[in-house]
Formats: sequence, structure tokens, C-alpha cells
Amino acid sequence: MFIKIFSSIIIFTSLLISTSLGQPWSYDFGTSTGVHNTNAANLDFLPAAPSGLDRVRVGSGGGSFNLENQTIAFGSGSYLRGVAPTSTSVNKFSVYDYTAGKAAIISFRVRFGNSSGENTGASSGAWSFFLGDGATYSDNSTFAGAQSFTGIRWSFGASGAITGTLNYTKSGAKSIATNKFDIWVNGILVGDEVAKAQ
Repeated sequence: MFIKIFSSIIIFTSLLISTSLGQPWSYDFGTSTGVHNTNAANLDFLPAAPSGLDRVRVGSGGGSFNLENQTIAFGSGSYLRGVAPTSTSVNKFSVYDYTAGKAAIISFRVRFGNSSGENTGASSGAWSFFLGDGATYSDNSTFAGAQSFTGIRWSFGASGAITGTLNYTKSGAKSIATNKFDIWVNGILVGDEVAKAQ
């Protein structure tokens, strides 16, 4: 997984990945706390993932990753709060080299906002989530489309709203409106601006 952070804050709680055998594993952050805010990658900051390696990386634009235990009420136990850089430098949270399968399920909770979990004073920016395989999940670079099976991008407005249209290029210019998504299978657009489930 890959998170590219421009501005604002993202909070994750547990992460669920399933292999082709249908045996899911849950990655939860336990109850530990800590801060990683140095311009470097760290493979020891987070509790060990049940499969593969976990990694956080803060780029040259600052920001941090914070393991917090209910500083902001959000479920139970610890969660990971990311603070964005002040430039286009890449900050990442990744789990990679886990046991591969032919199917995957991912589940996580996310909250956008300021350091108190509120929308007031939060900066605008773009947040991304990617699921795939390749070096992009263990390096310091932005994501590589060829290494991503699926991706989601949230555009967070300064007012706290998830707003805007996403423009991208795949087989020509495409756009996706708020609360919609496109589905591509083998390079063919099979679902164009599909409405969200709820």
C-alpha cells in the first residue's frame, strides 16, 4: 500500500488483507504510541505486520507519522495519524512483500481534518491509497501506475469537504466526479463514473 500525502491529515486504524486461500490477516497498531518525523524511512516504527514488512517515510518537506492511542476518539486502541509535508515531497505508509494471493480485500477507516480531528483550519490537499506490487511500495518515490492494481484519490477541501473532479489520463483524457469511481479491467473501462455504494 502507498499513501502519497500533500496536505491535511489522514488517520488509519486496522488494515485487512486476504490471500487467495481466504485467510485474512488484520494489521492493527495495538496500544503503542510514538512519533516519526525525521527525513528518512523507518521499518521499525510501527508494530510488525502479520505478513510482510511495514514502513513509514517522511520526505524533505516535513510532516510526520504519529501512533496515537485515542488522542482523537476514533475506534479503540492506537491509530496512525499522518501529517502532510509542506511541499510535494512524498510521505508514505506501506505494507509490502506480504504473502501474495490472487485476490485481496482491504478495509480501513480514514478521517481527514486537523490535528484534533476537526475540519476547522485543515489545509486542502490530495490523499491517495494504492494496492499493488512493485518497488513503489518500498521506495521513496511517488507511485507508479504500472505497479498499482487499484487506487483511490480523495481531494480534501479547506472547508473540510471531499470535493472536486479528478482528471486523469488513461486511453485518453478522463474525469471522475465527486462520489464516483471508474472501473478498469484489462485496460478496458467497464464502469464509468459508477456511484458510490452508500
